[in-house]
Amino acid sequence: MIREARADQQVIKRATKDALDAWLRQSERLDIARKVHNLRGPRFVDFARRIGITDPASAYQLVKLHQYRGKIAKRCAKESADAARRGETYRYPGWETALSWFHNPARIRRSGRYWITPPQLYRKLDAEFQFDCDPCPHPLPKGFDSLKMDWGESNYVNPPFRKEDVTGGTGPTAFVRKAISEQQRGKTSVLLLSVFDYVALLLQAGAEIRSLGRVPFRDVDSSRTAPHPANIACFVLRGKPTKRRNG
Repeated sequence: MIREARADQQVIKRATKDALDAWLRQSERLDIARKVHNLRGPRFVDFARRIGITDPASAYQLVKLHQYRGKIAKRCAKESADAARRGETYRYPGWETALSWFHNPARIRRSGRYWITPPQLYRKLDAEFQFDCDPCPHPLPKGFDSLKMDWGESNYVNPPFRKEDVTGGTGPTAFVRKAISEQQRGKTSVLLLSVFDYVALLLQAGAEIRSLGRVPFRDVDSSRTAPHPANIACFVLRGKPTKRRNG
């Protein structure tokens, strides 16, 4: 078991089906260690370390993944098929993301499924864009699904920031695709989306953004291209003219 586990550790860092399967096998080994061999405390931590899981906290979380393996496989199969229809390469989730899909819903309830826009921010944007539709209202009416409905002429979109915040797992990407579709019909959408701090800083500095698509970066040693190229944006910060001092 130890030798097979160490072999799995060689593939788990890649966002592929093989990598996720390797994590599921590691979870199964940890599950066997606890339920069959009754390993607890230091003995369980030591076993986890021997199969390549060096962080005790991760080991205690990873052991929970095994019970959701069927649901995870079903969801990944659906998302992979959807990506194939769009002509995209599906990036399989890491084990922590896969676990969050089904485990510990109480955490989501504590943090809140809805995050309401500060009134002063909404009023400022509404004054500029004069919204006539909110595709992500709160409270959400029963049976309401804005992804299957026509939007208004000017839409205020405060989508769920994470898939796990919504029943059914609909994240911000779905709303972005819908907004693009509505744009083709002459409709305007204003979307509030979470971004990394460095992106916000670049935008505040007036950076231009260009989409470069999926860039096949090369390994510095082997020159092989990345197996799953990420979407890359190019940010251009143009130099500002400096004031010359009078001589």
